[in-house]
Amino acid sequence: MDLPSVLVNCPVPLVALQDMVSLASPYQVDIGEPSVSHFSCECEDSVLQTTAHRIQGVDPQLEGLRFRKPTFKPGELNCNSGQPYRDNLLIRQVLQMYSRNSSPKIVKPKLKVKRLKMNVEPIDVKELYFNKKPQVELKTATEDTIAASSTSLIFQPDQENDQYTQEIRTTLQRIVLEEHLEQHHLLRIMDLLYQLDTNRAELKLDTQLLRNVQKVTLQLITESLENEQDWDLTFKGFYCLLINLTILNLDNDKLLHLDTCLKSLVTFFCSKYEDVIEPLSTLSIDESTVSTDSFSLIFELCKQSIVALSIYCVNHRLDDYLFTRLEYVCITIITHHIDHKRKNLLIDHSRFSPLKFAASDLLLSIFRFFPDQREFILTEFCYAIHKLDEKNSKVYRVQNVMLDVFTVTLIRMIQVETLDFRQLSLSEVTKVHNEIQNTLQIVFATLMGRVIDHPKLRTKLEYLIQDVLQVLSDPHFPGASLVIKRFMKGLSEPSDNDISILIAGLIAKSLNEKLNFENREKSFNLSMLPYLLRQLDWSAATTILVNCIISSSNPEEALLKFDFSAPIEKAPPDVDIDVYSLYDEVLNSQSLLQLYDRFLVMMLNNLDSKKPKTRLKAMKTVSLLLSREVLDYSTVKNIFIKGLRDSSPIINNWIIQEASKYIEKEPYLTDFYLLILDKLFSESISVRKGALKCLKSMYIVTQDVSIQVQIAEGFLKLLEDEEESMVILARETLLERWFYSLDVLNHEDNPAAYKLGIHARVDIMAQLLARSNKNKDSFVEFIKSFLNDEGNKDTNSSKRLLKSIKAIADSSLESIVENEGNGKAEHMMCLTSTLVLINGEILNQDQLVFLKPYLNEHSNTVTCYYTLKLFKHSLPLMKNLASSFTYECLTLLLEKLTKFNVKELFEAMPTVYYLSNLQNDTRYVNAAISCLRLLRPFVNSNHGGDLNAKLTRLLYLTGSFARCCYFETHRDLFEKSNIIIQPNEPVVSVFVRSLLLFTKPSMGRNVRRIAIRNLMELCVTHPKFFLSKPLVTIMDEEFQSDYVDTKEVIIQGIFEFLSQHEEASTNSSDHSNKNSKQLSLDVDVFHGKSPSFVNESLGVSLVHKYMDYVLKMCIFDEGYYSLLPVRFIDFVVRLGMANPKVCISTIVCLESSSNRTIRSLALQIHRELHNKHESLIESSYVEGVRTATEYRKAHSKNMWRETFFLALFLTILGDNKSSRKKFFSSLLRSFINDIVMSTESDSQSYRDYVCFVVLNLANVNFITLEEVYLIIRDIDGLLSKQGATLSAEIDKQENEHEDEELSWKGLSLLVTALLTLEQFKEFLISRYGVLEEKLLEFRPQKAGKELRQPIKQFNEKRVFDENKVLHYFDMDPKELSLQFSRNWS
Repeated sequence: MDLPSVLVNCPVPLVALQDMVSLASPYQVDIGEPSVSHFSCECEDSVLQTTAHRIQGVDPQLEGLRFRKPTFKPGELNCNSGQPYRDNLLIRQVLQMYSRNSSPKIVKPKLKVKRLKMNVEPIDVKELYFNKKPQVELKTATEDTIAASSTSLIFQPDQENDQYTQEIRTTLQRIVLEEHLEQHHLLRIMDLLYQLDTNRAELKLDTQLLRNVQKVTLQLITESLENEQDWDLTFKGFYCLLINLTILNLDNDKLLHLDTCLKSLVTFFCSKYEDVIEPLSTLSIDESTVSTDSFSLIFELCKQSIVALSIYCVNHRLDDYLFTRLEYVCITIITHHIDHKRKNLLIDHSRFSPLKFAASDLLLSIFRFFPDQREFILTEFCYAIHKLDEKNSKVYRVQNVMLDVFTVTLIRMIQVETLDFRQLSLSEVTKVHNEIQNTLQIVFATLMGRVIDHPKLRTKLEYLIQDVLQVLSDPHFPGASLVIKRFMKGLSEPSDNDISILIAGLIAKSLNEKLNFENREKSFNLSMLPYLLRQLDWSAATTILVNCIISSSNPEEALLKFDFSAPIEKAPPDVDIDVYSLYDEVLNSQSLLQLYDRFLVMMLNNLDSKKPKTRLKAMKTVSLLLSREVLDYSTVKNIFIKGLRDSSPIINNWIIQEASKYIEKEPYLTDFYLLILDKLFSESISVRKGALKCLKSMYIVTQDVSIQVQIAEGFLKLLEDEEESMVILARETLLERWFYSLDVLNHEDNPAAYKLGIHARVDIMAQLLARSNKNKDSFVEFIKSFLNDEGNKDTNSSKRLLKSIKAIADSSLESIVENEGNGKAEHMMCLTSTLVLINGEILNQDQLVFLKPYLNEHSNTVTCYYTLKLFKHSLPLMKNLASSFTYECLTLLLEKLTKFNVKELFEAMPTVYYLSNLQNDTRYVNAAISCLRLLRPFVNSNHGGDLNAKLTRLLYLTGSFARCCYFETHRDLFEKSNIIIQPNEPVVSVFVRSLLLFTKPSMGRNVRRIAIRNLMELCVTHPKFFLSKPLVTIMDEEFQSDYVDTKEVIIQGIFEFLSQHEEASTNSSDHSNKNSKQLSLDVDVFHGKSPSFVNESLGVSLVHKYMDYVLKMCIFDEGYYSLLPVRFIDFVVRLGMANPKVCISTIVCLESSSNRTIRSLALQIHRELHNKHESLIESSYVEGVRTATEYRKAHSKNMWRETFFLALFLTILGDNKSSRKKFFSSLLRSFINDIVMSTESDSQSYRDYVCFVVLNLANVNFITLEEVYLIIRDIDGLLSKQGATLSAEIDKQENEHEDEELSWKGLSLLVTALLTLEQFKEFLISRYGVLEEKLLEFRPQKAGKELRQPIKQFNEKRVFDENKVLHYFDMDPKELSLQFSRNWS
């Protein structure tokens, strides 16, 4: 080996420079100023790099040295050669590498060279070292250190051993006698001791001298421990540590190996790493007061200390305490990680790796040579899995993969055993096998125990297993396959543990990729095993050999096949002896494949587990193994369908995500879309969101219009969802798929694609609106709400939307003619009329001319109705209409007025009035007069309960004329027709009087209801009649009656009046497109005389007067009659007309409805009131809960299973701890009951109320422990008071045998309530881990901070037993009561 290569790998300060002088001449190297480039090559020796940068000046002792002629022919320089890692001490390597026997070839020089005569005289060490003061304070290896080392003594073969030993002894004695030892003194001692260690066969020192050196250095170590902040003492301490370890390795004298000495050394090393090196390694250069050079040197000394400790531990045993300290520090080093995101650290993670390697070697040395330490090391090592860094800790390169040192150490522990191959015996093989299995059992049990106790560590275990799986096929790490087999064996056992299932799936997926399943029946030829083992190290070969012998069918016979005492012959030329191929055959022949099959059976069984989480994990695991190309379609389909029908939201969510991957394949859509569509209305928000995203993809991919229609219908329904985020997602999806994407097509300069896109949307929308009126209302509301939103007005989005609507309307009109006769024409007409309702300006006169023939369609046809709607909303917005066209339309409509049904009449009358005014035509007035005359004969006739068709049509015509037409300009025509009108009376009052005649009690109910309906519709456009005494009397009587249909008519009338007034107010206040200079000031507004003020005050008075009746109608049923009142309440609350305190209890009650629409509206109203009037309404919450109990009793057949009410209610309160605390306190106070004075009906109501509330509370997720403690405390107090009273009443009932107060039935109802509360209390204690001592100390007003923190963990498996409560209902009343009394006593 050439000297430059040695210099690259070894620190220059520790090499004797004077002996190098004669070798430097050929290259004209100036020793005083070495070339830094020789030391700048890439290697892991931080000391060398530090030294290379620090050697800049000329060594004064070598200043005069010059050489002229070479003395030998040098070999080629190899300045870049080096070893990545050294297992021995620094100086020992230098001395071993620099051997005179291995010097380059010596050639005779042509010229004579004056050789430098070596100094053989005794050296004055004192003069050389102790009289020379360092120029600067030594922090790292400096020039002074180099100078001190340059005159060090090297063993010379031509010198006498005794003389040389004496010189070393004298030098050591002089140094030891010094009062203060500096770093260069310690370096000198290290130099001498390393020479002794290198030449221990020739040189000997007496033990006493070594003890003196030990004593002095131990004292320095003690000082360093006492002065932790002294950086210089830290350096000295590490030098002393290396000196002492060298002495211990030199001499086995017991006086040197005292426990106190070893304890000091181990304590120093552990303390300095924990207190100095580890903290500094996390600091950046700017944050640290220590220079990079200094830290690099101390880091290198720490690494060499670990190496020295490894050498010592191979041959010597330490005290268990010291072993434990070293083991913990080694584990800490191995699991240490540095934040790779931070820059300019004192030492990065790649330079830290040599320390990890050294620590791994030390830990393995203890593990290998001291079996009694193994269990402890394994347990603690595996327990430290939580310290693994998953991001940037892989520094150990194996072939083409990088591993974590933790993983490598664990595998090497498993394969630590060795066998003497020349003397193999089955007993020895079995013994080693048992040791390996014991090790594997400890590893498996510890790791799985940690992860099961702390589920968050699952990612750490997965990281470790993935690391192990990377070297599964590497023959140098056979322990990896043993780890995987042990895990597969343990995890394949039947278990409901979710983590076990996932870990097993991870392993199975990797095995699926790595193993050759085609060769599962092929056995490995054991005769080839020696060719494999000869290329491996001893421990790896032992592990493979033992595993092959034990796993064979006949271990004894297999053992006889091996004879390692004889030389192994070369393999035949036709046999592949590639080590990796051979090892793959070994793996494929062993039990991994059988364990894989066993795992699959276990997974399929878990698909039918009773636990939802277990089913989910099993599905996820099986999906990891699915190959879409080779797996049978029906298998995947059945798994997905089963998961979508599962009751668990978690499983539903995952299956929806998996189904999204297969959407492009059309057959999957027809199987899954209905099931996924149903999940749009799941209780879980995450499931709803996942279903929406999946269905959006289906909508894009599929070409089936019926599927697209059903998906779009689901999105429209989502617009009423109680979760705001879902509404936003649904709205954005519909806008994008229907309108924005169409506008994009229009700008792509592809007319054909644009036309196809329009036709596709027309087909979808037409079929969607034809499915139900609900879809039409939702569609109109969806677009209008977007266009009317202040944030969207006149924006690019609204313009794109209107442009797309215009294109769709034009296309739908064109499709009407094309689809006449096949039923689609009505759908197209419905779509067009709906779009015109949104924006009447999208049609022109030519299109209306095209539609005019449809007005003459036979009555009761849908086409005629939609055409009337089109004319109603389009004509008033058109200008310059042709006179002939308007006259023809008016004539046609007047002729058909008596033939229109009610729906058509309400649409036709506004158009008749508009066209009449446009033409100055009075024919509509004559028609109204004729209608009034025809009504007169029916006033005094007896109709009974039967409706006369002519009377019905006349009543509707009368109401329509009065509502839509203004007759004051034609008052004279009425007077000429002998219709009496008072001078100050408006003409419309004639119509009112006529309708009032048919509201008398003598009229039949149906006639009366129709008359009232037309009166209410008349009042919408003439609000002052709401104040007329006859009409007020009618409304009061009807609200107090039991006729629900008439109440609905009145509510509808008021609702319509309020909504039209609000719409008019909104339109009049919208001046965004108007110039303020063109607006005149309305002075009447300032005096309160504006019609808007009159209408608003009238609306408020109507709402306040009839609010109680409307609220009662809200809970009349579950939707048929109650939906309209609920919408009415929603509307007036948004307008601010309703008293929040009056209506909040009914709103809270409606949140318990099983009708999703009503429940959603109630939550919406509640949220509105809570945001504006929280302090006003919170006192009425309990009354709302009481009302909800009665509401569910009246309308639910299974109220005890409806447990969503309070969970939804609390979403309104959110995370407001104060509001929630007040609610819970009020709710629990409402449980207080006067037992003595209760009747049986009171007890029934009390029982139902308590049980309903408790069953709902059991499904609430409390956000703080304070809430839990508050509820438990109040229940406990209630039970202690009420329980005693109730027990006394039961005893009284039993003793007196009289039924004066409470019967056994009444007592049992009260008992059921208290037992339910007791069960709920125990449930809370168990679920949330409530401690009795903390419960006793709990005070609601002074709850500790820890109780106010969010709940992070609770026992999810603990579920409230509803069946136990229902069992109380079925028990014998007397038996239940007596049992309670006995238990109470």
